Amino acid sequence: MQTTDVDNLFQAEADIKGAQARQQKAERTKDIGEPIDLKSKIISLVVRGQDVWTAESSKVVRRIDLNSGKTLQVYKGHTGPVTCLAFYDTNEPDGSSKTYLLTGSWDKTIKVWDTKTKAVVSDTPAHEDFLKTLLVIPSSRILASGSSDKLLKLWDLEGLAGGEAAALHQLASISGHRRPVETLATADSSPNHLISGDSMGVMKAWNLEERWRASPTSLPTIRATTTTDIGGHRTGVNDIIIASSYLWTASTDETVTIRRYTPANSSSASSSITSLEHTNPVKCLLLLANSPIAQPFLLTGHGDVIRIYDVSELVDSDEDSGESGNEKPLTEVSGVARLLNEVDVHSHSVTSLQLWLKTSNEVPSAEPWIVSSSLDGTVRKWKLSELVAGKTFAPAPPETATKGAIDSMLTEEEERELAELMGDD
Repeated sequence: MQTTDVDNLFQAEADIKGAQARQQKAERTKDIGEPIDLKSKIISLVVRGQDVWTAESSKVVRRIDLNSGKTLQVYKGHTGPVTCLAFYDTNEPDGSSKTYLLTGSWDKTIKVWDTKTKAVVSDTPAHEDFLKTLLVIPSSRILASGSSDKLLKLWDLEGLAGGEAAALHQLASISGHRRPVETLATADSSPNHLISGDSMGVMKAWNLEERWRASPTSLPTIRATTTTDIGGHRTGVNDIIIASSYLWTASTDETVTIRRYTPANSSSASSSITSLEHTNPVKCLLLLANSPIAQPFLLTGHGDVIRIYDVSELVDSDEDSGESGNEKPLTEVSGVARLLNEVDVHSHSVTSLQLWLKTSNEVPSAEPWIVSSSLDGTVRKWKLSELVAGKTFAPAPPETATKGAIDSMLTEEEERELAELMGDD
């Protein structure tokens, strides 16, 4: 039977044209940014050393050598797209060190993998809906998870030492959000102060009280108390950074906001906000002032585009962050952020931005690069000095012929669901 729903017909036509435009752009930009083409939507990534680890819609995590572009490891076991990943470094009882990979998925589980053997050492049914975000708090040996079930949960990582954990021990299940929990952040100076952001634009600040055990063999306990709700966005919060005396947030409402903020005095978070307006939902942030290279640059991923700002006039990195006990009043952010460059090369939403300190036989000393990932299925690499200098990355002229779309390993229904979850318009 033929449909008479005009809205559906127009939507289908718009979807088709959008997909064709992406395919054409992907062909024109296929050689820019030293792309690593994975043929799968990349939902998140983490750079460690000279490798990048990707969480993909094809239900795997991949470890890739950034210099060669070669895949080193593939972690298979999830039954749904992998949405988030994190790492936990620990000392084993025998004195050796070990690195664990932690992954969250649409299959509602958290898996923990031994990165040397790729063995699953823990498999936990964690939430009642999709996993959205994971955050390791190393000093407390805690994993925090956020989900579409609107809950924030805390998990004990101490049991991983010695291979004890068949399933992670849940320390707390925290309600308070009315929409899916999209992102989590802590400050290096206050690791037990946690901020969560949801898809409605609400951010909540939590203090995690120190845990204790009733006996050496009992499970640890922990208590989370909310200190304040933080506004400032009209819709979903996608990324949060707490650095020095400032809170940086990215949102689907097409803005990045910056405000004065100290974890020790979170209830007095400044209501004066500086906003950086964008033309698409902002999915991710990378603040280099809060990185090993300590340079005053902010990178944002909005839509297909990467922006780089000079924020040296916006933030005084030498200001007292409140750690000394001499807290300054929270006043408005002064100065301006200067847009240095805009790179429009990815053919779908940019999902992650990471710093890479590149070393190789040709580059023996660490050279700062930026690594970006996208739903277009590519990882791309950008020399920071070229981004800062305003280098133009020009695509090839448009062609009339189009190439096939990337194989995301998803059904048509799953593609629509992923688009909705990623806030893709």
